[in-house]
Amino acid sequence: MNYKILVASISLLGGIGITLSTAVHAEDVDVDDVTMDVITENQERHGRGLPHPARELIAEYMLENGDITEEDLEARKEERQATREELRALKESGDEEALSERLAELAEARAERREELIAYLDEHEDLKTELNELRAERQEMRGQMREKMRERIRERRAEAAESE
Repeated sequence: MNYKILVASISLLGGIGITLSTAVHAEDVDVDDVTMDVITENQERHGRGLPHPARELIAEYMLENGDITEEDLEARKEERQATREELRALKESGDEEALSERLAELAEARAERREELIAYLDEHEDLKTELNELRAERQEMRGQMREKMRERIRERRAEAAESE
């Protein structure tokens, strides 16, 4: 008997078997029991992501120079929370027009704050230098992480090539 045909038929039957067994096992899983909790509660930031080092650096600098107070920072935090709740309520109400108007207002206010921040940075070169250093440091860290991931992918591909 031709060994190539034998190997091909065994491979084909193996693939079919794996496909069928995967489908059978997939039916046994109850999707309601699946969770996506990948962070602990103390890491949770209410869906707002990880800390922003640049924002923290700017706030600390402004506090040290007396350009802003702790009360101002707390007021901004409360304002952001109120805005999120307002947007959530608008989204749940289904009023698309009011939601889009509010989002446009927020975008305009964000653009104004950004312009103010750029002007503040232009006035404070030392802060601008610190931010550039922070960005370079974070960019270097991201580059290292990407390289680690690329190396892992290369290793997996090499292992897969060896096992074939």
